[in-house]
Amino acid sequence: MKNMAYTREYNIYFQQQGAVFCPDCLQETEIVMLSPHYYLKKRFYCGEAGGYTLHGTENELTDETGKALYHFRNINNSGEFCKIIAHGDGNKYLLFRSDLYGYSVLNLTTMQDFHFIPAGSFPTGETFIWTDVFYNRINHVLAVSGCYWSCSSGTLLMDFTHPMKEPEVWVDVQEHMEDGYDRYDDVDFEKWQNTELVLSAFNSQTEKKETVLIPESRYMEWLEGK
Repeated sequence: MKNMAYTREYNIYFQQQGAVFCPDCLQETEIVMLSPHYYLKKRFYCGEAGGYTLHGTENELTDETGKALYHFRNINNSGEFCKIIAHGDGNKYLLFRSDLYGYSVLNLTTMQDFHFIPAGSFPTGETFIWTDVFYNRINHVLAVSGCYWSCSSGTLLMDFTHPMKEPEVWVDVQEHMEDGYDRYDDVDFEKWQNTELVLSAFNSQTEKKETVLIPESRYMEWLEGK
């Protein structure tokens, strides 16, 4: 998956979309508590440009004293998320989005950031939209909640051993389940049970919700391409 985040063409596009971040387009502000030590000051913007409606957020990460630590923009805040995880490498990371597709990571120890915009989504394509993440500290697998545009909810898996490196692959869980998309309309992350992946899935054949347990050995085979 080629990363477009650091290309000239994507940076031009990102700046163009940034036209919405002006005083006239400011809608509202809020403060979100991410943890006892980190807060997010959010400003929501919405406006018209070139016949399109633009909407995004300006975000300022602060500590508990109110000191500003990091600033980022999201140029499309549909279903956006922002979450802190304690990684097995001893660092804490802020995971967030700066666009509708892809994801971003901030190392809260070094304050270095990393952005990933998959080539398949830019400039006119689509990929999976991230709306939440759930990290397994035991095996460093990241479960990602979200969906494809206008589709039912789903779950991706990816190896998150090295948060600041480009992902080699991410796996659509629904594609690998028995009868996959023919059987299930929604596949939602429920919890990590040690290393077992627990999902809540709607069975379109029985029209009932099911709890689906996927052992580590099985989803690791998916991640390894077996």
